[in-house]
Amino acid sequence: MLVESRRVIHIGLNYVIAPTKPMSVDEKLLFQKELSMIGLEADNTVKKEGGIAIKSLYEGSTVIVEKFMNSPSAGQLLILMPENPNPTLFPQIADAVGGIYSKVFTDPRPQAFPARDGCVRKLFSCGEEYPHAFKYIWEKMLGKTQADLSPLGGPIAGGGLRFVVPPLPDKPVETEVRIESLLKDPKQLWVEVRMKWMQPEKFDNGFKAGNLFKQINDFIDKNVVDLMLG
Repeated sequence: MLVESRRVIHIGLNYVIAPTKPMSVDEKLLFQKELSMIGLEADNTVKKEGGIAIKSLYEGSTVIVEKFMNSPSAGQLLILMPENPNPTLFPQIADAVGGIYSKVFTDPRPQAFPARDGCVRKLFSCGEEYPHAFKYIWEKMLGKTQADLSPLGGPIAGGGLRFVVPPLPDKPVETEVRIESLLKDPKQLWVEVRMKWMQPEKFDNGFKAGNLFKQINDFIDKNVVDLMLG
């Protein structure tokens, strides 16, 4: 596996915020206006449950911001870079969006983040020695042979591994790791790490997008790469 070939293909952070209420028309218009002032001019908007989804293009990266209700008293703020993500810009944009949220959607009640989660996906090339990424997973990582696959009765188009690491008392973070061959380009290893921070956080402490993204990104570049290299 060629570590330096890695590239980010998706970044996302999701915040559950409670208590909150559905946005008003005035709040919706102000939210869009404030986002446009930081360069997130809406290319497309979609109505969501008690909120809105806004799709923008920022310096070549697609940015999606969604604010919606997931229960009568709790809402979510979802910030995504699903196409051509820029890992340097993402934390800056996410923190700026969080600041706009705090400015627009004021609430006299004490608020908190009951849960936060994030996801980063990357691609890695396996190099010439492994023309199919599943071959790398099966033979290099697991030490298996082609003959071990014979019970399946045919060639393997793709496959992978999934790990779930539960939260611990001293580390209340659930981590899910997926390592797969990319079906549309089997020379590529597709890696996804999702983290869910289970410890509630005070809303006044801020969105901390840079810190959350760094935890996931560093986990891929160190822990998951070490796992894949063996």
